[in-house]
Amino acid sequence: MCEQLGQLPDPDKMPLEISAFPDEVQVAFFMFNMLSD
Repeated sequence: MCEQLGQLPDPDKMPLEISAFPDEVQVAFFMFNMLSD
């Protein structure tokens, strides 16, 4: 997305910890990680 906008990614604007996401997203990450390959 940044490439399409002609911008460089800014790590300060990226949520790096799971707790930075809403609860629904945290649950989705948890469920995705529980899936088998």
